[in-house]
Amino acid sequence: MEDREGTQPTSRGYFLIEVVPTIFNNESTHLVRIKNITDIVTQQNKKMQDIFQEALIATISHEQLNPLNSIINMSTFLFEAYLDKIRILQAHKSEIDDESLLIESGLLEELEEATQTMQ
Repeated sequence: MEDREGTQPTSRGYFLIEVVPTIFNNESTHLVRIKNITDIVTQQNKKMQDIFQEALIATISHEQLNPLNSIINMSTFLFEAYLDKIRILQAHKSEIDDESLLIESGLLEELEEATQTMQ
């Protein structure tokens, strides 16, 4: 004789039903044990939902960070690649500004001289 057991969901909960062959009063019979396992199944379902939710959030977070990391890395690369060129342009601009100031001051001096000679 072999044991049989199964979990039976009902509208009111989950029950574990075990049928165990036994001998009672010198007769072969079956012992039926019914155990309410609703709390255990509910806890297992809750635990599985929590694990699934954590995995889903981790996956979504990872997928959102990948594009952001790409953008940050690319902008850092571009900034570093063009930083020297930017510095050269800024230095050239300051040279041009200095030359412009010299030209302006020279023009102002000539203008002052011209107005003084006209008077």
